[in-house]
Amino acid sequence: MQPTSAPETRAHQLSDGIVVIGHRPERTPWWKDAGDPILAALIDQGLYNASELGCGAQAVRAFEKSQQDREGHIGNRLAKLVGEKPTQADPLLLSARAYRWLDTRGHYAERIALAYFEVRRLQRREALRSALADQFKDNGEIARFRREAGLVPAIDGSLADSQDEVNRSELGLNQGRLDRAVADLATLTDLTPEEILKRLGTAPDTAASAPDPMAANANVAGDRPDLLALRSAGIADQLHGKVVQSDIEASFAATSDPAAPALPADAPAGLLRYRQALDTARATIQNERATLAKAELDEAGLQTALAKAQRTVDDARLAYRNGMGDFSALYVAEAAALAVREGQIDAEAARLSAMARLWTDRGATWSRNDLNLLDNALPEGAPACD
Repeated sequence: MQPTSAPETRAHQLSDGIVVIGHRPERTPWWKDAGDPILAALIDQGLYNASELGCGAQAVRAFEKSQQDREGHIGNRLAKLVGEKPTQADPLLLSARAYRWLDTRGHYAERIALAYFEVRRLQRREALRSALADQFKDNGEIARFRREAGLVPAIDGSLADSQDEVNRSELGLNQGRLDRAVADLATLTDLTPEEILKRLGTAPDTAASAPDPMAANANVAGDRPDLLALRSAGIADQLHGKVVQSDIEASFAATSDPAAPALPADAPAGLLRYRQALDTARATIQNERATLAKAELDEAGLQTALAKAQRTVDDARLAYRNGMGDFSALYVAEAAALAVREGQIDAEAARLSAMARLWTDRGATWSRNDLNLLDNALPEGAPACD
């Protein structure tokens, strides 16, 4: 996902009075560019309604107030957050808490997306098997007609009945899975299952395409809020130890380089934690990239296989209608084509899910403006925070 503006280094005065100083470019959250307005609306709804996010924001503000009370500056606002170079540790500790809240928010958005992709996958499977019900019924009628005419053995009718029964059974099982998936999505968005189904409507023939995170040139160390939280907390720890701030920042900047050597065992604990988390993040991204690449290959291969499978079905059906083939060949051909179609649906959902996870892993779930949301009140009717 490309930045929508050039990097900034000057202070930004946000609408609620929070001063944010930093270099991070503004981004549109990945779900806004996914080409699926229903997905985007559900994620926004879920983020707004999530009590854990509202309570997390209150906890950040409560920490700010405790600092202000301690320092005797009750009127101060949350300040010096993103990329700021404070001369005291307290603002960095506050920054760390804000970044952790942003990280929780980004993962919550990912959970909604994954739940949504699962609902769409099951909807499309249901639509596929429902559309085949008439075809399988037609198969049975042809088989019975030919059996009554003495043209085929009774096994043809039995196979046709079995094909229809299996399809109806799978439809029932899929409906149960779909009901559970809709309930999960409803819980995440604080909507009812009925409201979810009304918003979703029927399943589209193909899923919307999320932007490809493999094409993005995101800076993992500079974008992921969990890493920024560790960095802020680590710098704050060393500031308490009276280390010169410029030296601390230089050490964190150096260890952010992918080519940086391993840290010595006696390095500051906060720096070690940051480096370990950074290495883990990079490894996770590599794994997710491999998962995404495999899903894309699977999807492309199944598209080719589907064309061949459909031609086989057409040939087997024509041969059976003309008395040139037996029903077992048609049965096998249709079962194979159905398996390919369902595999295609599953591979597409796997690709979209891998993209959502990879976008989260790359930190493309937030912008500076999201810090405004720390001032939002809990939605009406939300349970009180502990």
